[in-house]
Amino acid sequence: MEAHTTFQGKEIVLRPKGVGRFFSAAFLGVWLTFWAVGEVVALGALVGGVWSLATGQSPGEGRSPLEVGPALAVGTFLVVWLALWTFGGWAAGREFLKLLFGVDRIRVSPAGLESLHQRGPFRQRERWPRESLLRVYLSGRAGALCLEATSGTRELSSLGDALERREAADLLTQEFGLSREPLVDGRLPEPWKELRSDTGDYVLRTDPRRRARFARCLQGIVAVLLVVSVATVVHASSDLSFGPIAAMVVAGTAGAAFAAWRLTFQHDEWVLAEGRLILRRVTPGGSSPKFTATALALRESSDSDGDAWYRVVALSEASAASRFPAERKTTERELWSQSADGTEVRNLARWLAHRCRLPLLDRTTPAANAEDLTAYRQQLMASGRLGRWAARMLPSGPSERT
Repeated sequence: MEAHTTFQGKEIVLRPKGVGRFFSAAFLGVWLTFWAVGEVVALGALVGGVWSLATGQSPGEGRSPLEVGPALAVGTFLVVWLALWTFGGWAAGREFLKLLFGVDRIRVSPAGLESLHQRGPFRQRERWPRESLLRVYLSGRAGALCLEATSGTRELSSLGDALERREAADLLTQEFGLSREPLVDGRLPEPWKELRSDTGDYVLRTDPRRRARFARCLQGIVAVLLVVSVATVVHASSDLSFGPIAAMVVAGTAGAAFAAWRLTFQHDEWVLAEGRLILRRVTPGGSSPKFTATALALRESSDSDGDAWYRVVALSEASAASRFPAERKTTERELWSQSADGTEVRNLARWLAHRCRLPLLDRTTPAANAEDLTAYRQQLMASGRLGRWAARMLPSGPSERT
């Protein structure tokens, strides 16, 4: 870590470290080569198909002109595939540049905090006013340097080594006079909003404007799929061998149309009440309650890659009274989950607990893990010979968390 004073204020500079990054960069370089080949081939096929449809000419020597129905079906698939493929290449290219040429500059000034992320020739700058800063901390197993502000959490840097990022966190905390602990009563993170419903209740739901944008985007996709569906059905009526493809296109269009309808005319919201949290579904015909919670729980789990996931779960009265409820599908509802960094999930859980006066069971602490392991071992011991054998196979204490 480099730390020096400039005319604008103090500046912290973090760069990539370690020999292992060159092996990762070499792998990404090979992958990006094949990615570029796939991108060119798919784009060429798409452009050639559009040209052939527009001019009515054959797409190649010895081939007949394209028919509208099959061409639209294949073109739609290529557009979707290209969008996903391009996004994957962009993400891999960004990581490649980060490993070899990444530089993160974090500047402290009287006005606030500024971060500049350089990935080769590309730059991204962000600023936060001094009054919006809440906490600087290290997150996840990798210990990325993160900022918690009133506008949400943001990763400042994952470059350098763990010691350098710790020094940077201590320096920024001291420079701005920030707390080292998270807010006791939490903070309502994005995209959650507290709103007043038509019935006069205070409710919690994701940002309606974001949902409306998704709905409009999906409506546009459905409009395109409808044109493709009509063309494929017309072609299938004269060529029965094309029937299975037409059926798949129509089924996909119907699914997208149903999803667009739900996004536009239906949503779930949590009614905020004293001592309880009520999930209800709102439709054009009215609203109906689906679940009532009397407690909240914070839980941590790991996926197949070993990444940590944090969840805030609403518990019914029966689920809150049992450490291992039998019917979690009917006695619990997950509100939100996030990977790697559980700060936003914890903020939501603490905000809800404070807002509705609900008990919050934090099952992510080492003490809670030890209690769960002990209770689980006791259940196994009481379940019979096979259970007693399985109980002896369990570790004697909770696994260490970094």
